[in-house]
Amino acid sequence: MAFRNSKAFWIAYFDANRNMSVVGAPTKETLKTMRTDFSKWPYGAYLCEDSIVYFDRRYQPIVRITRPLFPAVGEQAIVVCDPAERISHSGKEWFYKDATSPRRNAQTRMRLQRLLDTVPRLHAEIERRARVKVSA
Repeated sequence: MAFRNSKAFWIAYFDANRNMSVVGAPTKETLKTMRTDFSKWPYGAYLCEDSIVYFDRRYQPIVRITRPLFPAVGEQAIVVCDPAERISHSGKEWFYKDATSPRRNAQTRMRLQRLLDTVPRLHAEIERRARVKVSA
């Protein structure tokens, strides 16, 4: 529960006996985390025959990363996916569980932020989807 008074924004909670405890004013990091929509951030990856496809909390594909076939060398190809696209895959990997979601866990937030920093097209597509309503 959160409430405002004339000077600050405070966070409080009720225990099992309905007694209210005031925790105090949240930090800048807490406020930023509360405003961030993590549902569009990567939740896991589909493991495909020749690529990896990152997906969000709704299991909608975000981007596909394809490496050149062996023995060819070169840059990996990163392609934005249609959210309604069905992905044929051989397995899935999840980046976190509900208990370690980025809203609750700083380490998960840091790992996901590193992934977004490493793959700029992924970060750009997440920001684009946050600005525009994308439905499947």
